[in-house]
Amino acid sequence: LARLVYAEGLSTGFADNPLVYEAIAWGVMNRVVLGATSPSKRRAYGQGIRGVIFKKGQFNPAVSKRSQFSKAFLCPDHVQHWRMAKQAAGKAIRGQKNPFIQTPWEKKYNLSLVVNFYYPQSIQAKGKLAPWESNKLLAFIGDIMIDGKILPADRIRFYRLSHPPTDLIQQ
Repeated sequence: LARLVYAEGLSTGFADNPLVYEAIAWGVMNRVVLGATSPSKRRAYGQGIRGVIFKKGQFNPAVSKRSQFSKAFLCPDHVQHWRMAKQAAGKAIRGQKNPFIQTPWEKKYNLSLVVNFYYPQSIQAKGKLAPWESNKLLAFIGDIMIDGKILPADRIRFYRLSHPPTDLIQQ
């Protein structure tokens, strides 16, 4: 997870911001946790951290040799950014204070439905808005508050599933 957070963090264009790493780590872990409780989301996102990271079409730095960030995924080489990525990954794995658990449903079930994110200022971005921006199954959430600090949506755009999965199984 830390390797993916590191490479994705670099790709955002805001690699010096620790909130970026934390938000990415939470976004990935939201998919992991949701996949653990919903068979349909497990099929969509993968199973476990490794399954989510390497699910085809999900995270370019991890799976595409053509990505300029794939080398960073394999060999993190910036000490400060690597430290921020490891700290963010550890926090998200421990499940401490998920900043995306906001709606009444999410609070009731302690699960976040925030599973999609897009970096509008990344050199890999295909535009200011995500390709799925008009998808009715996802809702853009705007700026996000992490540890009392705002991470603006112009750095990372996050999207919440419009509805909980119908096959959700609480374990």
